[in-house]
Amino acid sequence: MLARPVRNMFEDFQMKWTLNTPLPRVFPLGSKRMIVAAVLAGAAVGLANIAFRELIDLIQRLSFGVGTGINLAEAGVPWWRILILPAIGAVVAAPLLIYGAREARGHGVPPVLEALAVNGGRLRGRLSLIKLLASSICIGSGGSAGREGPIIQIGAAIASTIGQKIRFSREQLRTIVAAGAAAGISTTFNAPIAGVIFAVEVLLVRSSLNLFPILIASVTGAVAGRAYFGDHPAFEIPVHHFIKSIYDFGFYFLLGGGCGVLSFAFIRAMDALEQFFTRRDWSDYAKMGLGGLAVGALGILFPQVLGSNYHAVEAALTLKADFTLNAFLLLLALAFVKIFATSCTLGSGSSGGVFAPTLFWGSSFGAAFGLLAHRLVPNVTPDAGAYALVGMAAAVAGCLRAPMTAVIIIFEMTDSYQIILPLMTAVSTSLLVSYRLEPHSLYTLPLARKGLSPYLSADGERLAAMTVREAMLTDPPKIHDQTPLPEVLELMRDKNLNDLPVVDPAGDFMGMVSLDDIREILLDREFIHNLVASDVRRRAEIHATPDMSLFDALVRLESQPLHVLPVLSGTDRKTCVGILRSDDVLVAYEREILREMH
Repeated sequence: MLARPVRNMFEDFQMKWTLNTPLPRVFPLGSKRMIVAAVLAGAAVGLANIAFRELIDLIQRLSFGVGTGINLAEAGVPWWRILILPAIGAVVAAPLLIYGAREARGHGVPPVLEALAVNGGRLRGRLSLIKLLASSICIGSGGSAGREGPIIQIGAAIASTIGQKIRFSREQLRTIVAAGAAAGISTTFNAPIAGVIFAVEVLLVRSSLNLFPILIASVTGAVAGRAYFGDHPAFEIPVHHFIKSIYDFGFYFLLGGGCGVLSFAFIRAMDALEQFFTRRDWSDYAKMGLGGLAVGALGILFPQVLGSNYHAVEAALTLKADFTLNAFLLLLALAFVKIFATSCTLGSGSSGGVFAPTLFWGSSFGAAFGLLAHRLVPNVTPDAGAYALVGMAAAVAGCLRAPMTAVIIIFEMTDSYQIILPLMTAVSTSLLVSYRLEPHSLYTLPLARKGLSPYLSADGERLAAMTVREAMLTDPPKIHDQTPLPEVLELMRDKNLNDLPVVDPAGDFMGMVSLDDIREILLDREFIHNLVASDVRRRAEIHATPDMSLFDALVRLESQPLHVLPVLSGTDRKTCVGILRSDDVLVAYEREILREMH
């Protein structure tokens, strides 16, 4: 008798919940178009990852006579091939990067961050194909780079193309781009949860997230990868006992600190090599060829640093506790050589990623640390392979500033809850040390060089996507250096401007005259008639250019005492073509909001 009333009450409650209780903002289901786009993006990225890995294997077979399933360090490849092939591969890939898509150069993720921060997630469709081909050639011929960064950029470009075809809004496009990148991480590591965390932690550092499409794309990509490669983790990891005593946490703390210092070294080395090649007046072919030749020279002595070389990582992960000086020195050397080799490859403009190299040097340094720790305290420390595994996560946290991604990837690969506390200890320490030494990561430092930030709010994104030319007051009235102050005041009143640019007889900009500066001497009427503009002129060293983003211009405007910012053009920055006021920025912003609404 009570069954029907209870069922009716439950159905009534369910209906009210469905109609009246929205899902939390962080987990909206999104439109049907978004869900379909996420499935398409995940499947396409999974297929692209299959093609990418097979093409790398093919090119390595053509280059060295062995596929990626064989360790190059044990393949007996002649030294002269190791020396020249990375350079040849870089030069062969150069036309693709120069004429096809210049944003495909380097390690992939910074252009994605820039697109999300400035262009609303818009990436060119051909970028995915160019990045796939160029990175395959560079990595397969021995370039010291990884395949994770490229597949992130490939996935983001594929998803962006799908979103633009469907005519997604700016926010929807950003979400689907992050979903494509998540699918890239998911298919590479067979770690769908880590893919979602990476997208949220690195790409979309804001509260207005839509996780559902990202989850769908990540799962779809992982399913596509597993259907082809099988349900295997990225690395074959033996069972380790990570905690043998309470003192182990002290060693993991020290390991995290060491990884933080090396992360700082990697970030600075990459930036230094990029700046070195950028400042050289050489052709792009010469730069990439020279970078490849440097890697080849290092590869003669340390063939482990060629390509992505997951074999070297797995060797470190399976290492036991038997200490030998040669093994310790080799592992330590590999960590530093890999950092330099990857900086040469990507700093010279070739295409690849930094994720796998980070895992490489993290595992090498962790294994070396583990050998030393076990040598010093043999009865209370685990095998060196356990430290190598934790070192990988600490390196990712320090270099890429993705601590949760690092923890989740290693946890998904080991499926061991015992590793969580050691991971969190080393990861947090590495992140703290690295951040204190260098606030920017490998991903954000190239953007900082351009004056951009990937972590803008929605308002900041709109301003960053707009230029000063869209908001400035063009051709403002100018006064000459010897103009009497009464005439200056009359011009300010007629034009309703409190600040005017000052030019010399040749028309070159000299500075600004502000009503605030004149107001202090207005009481002395006789004295004013004896003064000219040059007596109250400010030099106005801070200025904007017409092509500068409104966000950067607004930062400059707020950092100086004047109420306006002179806008200068020309190679010598001596021609004043306009002025920018806070009110001008506000009007342009409101105009952009209205345009988006329509």
